Amino acid sequence: MKKKYNVTEMMCASCQANVDHAVKKIDGVTSVNVSLLANNMVVDFDESKVSDENIINAVENVGYGASPFVNESLKKIQEKKRKELRARLTRLIFSLCLLALLMVVSMGGMMLHEYGHWPSMDDPNFSLIAFLEVTLQILVFQTSSEHE
Repeated sequence: MKKKYNVTEMMCASCQANVDHAVKKIDGVTSVNVSLLANNMVVDFDESKVSDENIINAVENVGYGASPFVNESLKKIQEKKRKELRARLTRLIFSLCLLALLMVVSMGGMMLHEYGHWPSMDDPNFSLIAFLEVTLQILVFQTSSEHE
């Protein structure tokens, strides 16, 4: 029996190969065709040996999501993509704002005072500035590396 599944969280050819390899290892699966671009796979398997749950578990065990394929309308797919792009754009803008703030905190002292002037370790503001820089860096990394 051939059946189609949605596969999520694949980003590259290595992800595609991982999914392909994981599903092929299941006893009773005769062929697997994973499509990175379409985010799905077609599996040919023996129904008496393999269930949907086996295939989905194999994909989830290597770190990806899977579900039986549901034929969605083009409008729904486009709306999902639009929402995803909007969320990514929002994260990008937020990251850029944080980066601008980080630049002001880390370089502001040099821009406002004579060139080369920056608080030394003896300055009471040094700890506050260092704390702000580290905090902003963590926020930028966290914001830019979020996956949906």
